[in-house]
Amino acid sequence: MMRLRSARNHREALLAGMLALLLAVATGRPAVGDLVPPLDGAGIVVKAMPKDAPTTGPVVLVFLKPGDAHAARIVEDLHALRGRDERLARSSSVVAIISRFPGGGAPALPTFPKDWRVLHDTQDTLYTAYRIIATPSVAVVGSDKRLVGFHPGYGPALAAAIRRDLMLAIDGAGALVTPTPSRDGMNVQMGRALARRGLWERALGYYRKAAEEGELSAEAQLEMATLHLELGERDDALRLLEALAPAHANLPGIEDLRRRLTESVETPLPKPPPVP
Repeated sequence: MMRLRSARNHREALLAGMLALLLAVATGRPAVGDLVPPLDGAGIVVKAMPKDAPTTGPVVLVFLKPGDAHAARIVEDLHALRGRDERLARSSSVVAIISRFPGGGAPALPTFPKDWRVLHDTQDTLYTAYRIIATPSVAVVGSDKRLVGFHPGYGPALAAAIRRDLMLAIDGAGALVTPTPSRDGMNVQMGRALARRGLWERALGYYRKAAEEGELSAEAQLEMATLHLELGERDDALRLLEALAPAHANLPGIEDLRRRLTESVETPLPKPPPVP
């Protein structure tokens, strides 16, 4: 049985890697392992540079454009992630890259933490080089200037995915020796991919299929609860959170979801229209 599970995990990992590679090839974007473009191209304007910004170590590149619906949320998620893990924060840095500036007027941008670098990509140099198709998007780059991971669009699993990439960049492949549980199979992977694109309702459908096949991992249950909240289904999100909390109080992201649920009592989230 263990051999069958290991083989299935290996096949799923290979398939996920192949999908990521095909997407990179199709879009012309740097693939995992490729050298990435420098951050000092044409039209790049430095708007914020912390005095103690590290010059080595992995870098998280956050691609945004003015007025992004989820810009403030990804900033909050990353700030919370770095606050929870001091070693991770000390060993890496974050760069916000703003592209697609509208003509005239001050652009609508979130407030960035003081330890972030902020670049204005006034000629869309990096936006084009990374073939950005949705914002926010996040790229994690290793200290060797090679791409470790790329995540197009915002989704409930994004912070956890960034954490995995940083662990891989800082500690090497041995940091990820624990495989994704076999019960979180292709349906969960499909759900995560759709969630990263903001297709909450379609993503939730795949999580439900996975739940029908067997018990989800704690991480997948948290992602499912977050999807419910994105859809304005607060009671369902709260039910999943209450079931998780006793045994998984330290699960990355669980406190963020609890905070958002508390905030949603005062300001309910509107339910988006169904995605065709």
